[in-house]
Amino acid sequence: MMYGNIILSSIVDFLWVVLAALVFSWIFRKARLPPILGAMIAGLLLGPSGLNVIHLNQNPLAYQWLIFLGSMGGLILIFLVGLESNIREIISFSREGISIGLFGLFVSFVLVSGFGIFMGLPVIQALVLGTALSISSSISALTTIMSMRKGSTRAAKIFSVSSLVDDIFGLILLFLVITSFSKGGFNPVGFLSFLLVLALFWIVSLTVIPKISAWAYRYFDYPSEQTTTLLTLIFIIIAAIVSEDFLYEAGFGVFLVGLAFSTLHPLYKYEIKKIFLNLGDILLFPAFFIMIGLNANLRALADPYWLEVALGILVLAGLGKVLGALVSRVLSRLSIAESLAIGLSLIPRGGITLVIGTLAMSKGLISEGLFASLVILVVVTTVLAPFLTAIGFSRVKS
Repeated sequence: MMYGNIILSSIVDFLWVVLAALVFSWIFRKARLPPILGAMIAGLLLGPSGLNVIHLNQNPLAYQWLIFLGSMGGLILIFLVGLESNIREIISFSREGISIGLFGLFVSFVLVSGFGIFMGLPVIQALVLGTALSISSSISALTTIMSMRKGSTRAAKIFSVSSLVDDIFGLILLFLVITSFSKGGFNPVGFLSFLLVLALFWIVSLTVIPKISAWAYRYFDYPSEQTTTLLTLIFIIIAAIVSEDFLYEAGFGVFLVGLAFSTLHPLYKYEIKKIFLNLGDILLFPAFFIMIGLNANLRALADPYWLEVALGILVLAGLGKVLGALVSRVLSRLSIAESLAIGLSLIPRGGITLVIGTLAMSKGLISEGLFASLVILVVVTTVLAPFLTAIGFSRVKS
C-alpha cells in the first residue's frame, strides 16, 4: 500500500511540475522571452520561495526523478556549449572577438570576485561567484540582433565569437577554481595535477574521441535517431563518470566531449544538435530550470546583507562586460558604438551561470543566500536582454 502511495505521490508531483512548466513557458514565449526562464519561475513558485508545494531540499530521496532529469539537463547544456564551439574557427577569427571575450571575462571575474571578498564572503565563494558571473548568455541577444536585421554586421559576428570565447574559457576557469580550492585554501598540488589531467583529457578529446565516435555512428547503422541519441548519451555519461573521478567535476568531461564532437562531419554534428536540443526543450531543460527554482529560496534576500550582495553583483557583472568591451578597443579597430553594442549584449547571464551555481551548491561551495542572488541576477538580466541589445545595436550601421 505504501509503495502505491509513493508512486501516486510522485505522479502528482510530476503533474505539478509539468503543468507549471507548460503554463509559465507558454506565458514567457508569448512575451517573447526565453521559455526556460518561465520554467525557472515555475520552480520558484512551487518551491520555498513561493507556494512551498515541493520540498526538494528537505526530502531529496523523494525527488530523485527530478534531480536526475535536472542533472541530465544541466550536463546536456554543457555538452551543447562544447558542440557549438570550434577551436579552429575561433583562432581563424579576428582578434577583436577573442580580445573582447577574454577582457570581458577577466574584468567581470575581478570585479565580482573582489566585491565578494569586500563583502566578507569566503575566498572560494567569491571566486565561484566571479566565475559564474563572468559567462554571458547569448541566446536572447542573438535573437534580438537577428530581428533588428543586424546579423550581418561586423559587431554581430564579433559578438558571436566573443560569447563563444566567453563560454569556453569561463568553464575552464570554473574547473580550475573548484580543483585548486577543493580542500579549503589554495592547493598547488591539486592545481598542477588538474592542469596535467586536463592536458591529457584535452588531447584525448580532440584526437581519439572524434575517431571513435565517427566509427561508432557508421557501425551502428547511422542515421537512426535512436542510435545517434543512445551513442551520444553513452559518450556523455562515460565522460561524466571519468571526469568526476579525475577532474572533480562531471561537467568538464562532458564539455570536452562536446568540444570533440564539434570536429565531426557536419551531418553528424547537425543530427546530434537537433536531437539533443529537441530532447532538452521537451523535458530535460525545463526539469533543470525548475530544479533551479526549487533549490533557490528567495526569502533569503529578506536579509539586508544578501540583498546588498544581489544588487552589487547585478551592477558589477554588467559593468564588467561593458568595460571589457571598451578596454579591448586598444587591440582592435572597433568604434565606440560597436564596442558598446557588444558589451551591452554580453550583459545577460543564463543557463551556464545557473549550471555553475548548481554545481557549486551541490559541493557546498556557495550558500543558499548567494545562490538566490545568482538566480535573481539571471532573471533580471534575461528580462533586460532584448532592451540592452536593442539600445546597443541601434547605433550600429547595417
